[in-house]
Amino acid sequence: MEFIIIAIIIVTVIALLIYRKRLSSKGQTLSKMVAEAMSEFNTISNYGKQTSEQEIADYKVKYAELSEKIRKFRFTKMMTQQLFDSFGIGEYMVFYATIDKHCQENNRINSEIQKLDSWCDKAANELDALLDDNHYFAFSESKQFQSHNGFEIESFKKLYPTNSKYFSNPKAPQLYKFIMGMESQRTQYNKKFEEIQLVKYDDYFDNVLPYSLDKQQRNAIVCLEDNTLVISSAGSGKTSTIIGKARYLLDIRKIDPSKKLFKIRIKKML
Repeated sequence: MEFIIIAIIIVTVIALLIYRKRLSSKGQTLSKMVAEAMSEFNTISNYGKQTSEQEIADYKVKYAELSEKIRKFRFTKMMTQQLFDSFGIGEYMVFYATIDKHCQENNRINSEIQKLDSWCDKAANELDALLDDNHYFAFSESKQFQSHNGFEIESFKKLYPTNSKYFSNPKAPQLYKFIMGMESQRTQYNKKFEEIQLVKYDDYFDNVLPYSLDKQQRNAIVCLEDNTLVISSAGSGKTSTIIGKARYLLDIRKIDPSKKLFKIRIKKML
């Protein structure tokens, strides 16, 4: 009698192991089918193209049976949640049920990327003017650029890093790099501008006043930032710097005083 009980237990255990193995094999097969289905979906729906309604309809028809197989597999006898989750196929049922929303979101982002591609030309042209060799890129101009292009810049920052392969505009990589480090690159550009101005107009600064301007005065003059702070002691040449800057703006920069107002503020530190 004991032998019969033991034999029954052994047979039952073997049957369970065989059944579990079959479940595992079927789950792995379904997992491969899901991978193939997702791979195909990614070819018809990605941020680099618009997905048509016909493509969606054809895909849903083709993989309706797979979704149903996964549903039935989930409720197979002796199937545990842990075992089912181990195959990574449960998400596909949810995905299949909401595929239209996925495609709509894909098309929305694709449209946004196309608009940003066109915007890259506009933004690059604006920056080219601001980064011209004979132009000082002021802080106010940087803020104005960011204000006028605020929506596009924020979208660009979010989309470009992970979706750069879907951008076709060749200016996009350099534009993204500049925008992400705009202030530091603006500073570097202006430093180079000032260095060129100092060398190019060395003779001018030697003769613009009855006496030659020193290095610090020249640096203050060629800095065309919205606000320039000059800290100096009495008799060190503040007035000469102001006169020199006014002459530089009129003679070299060709500023028309009637069209643009320049204010020079002096604050005495006692």
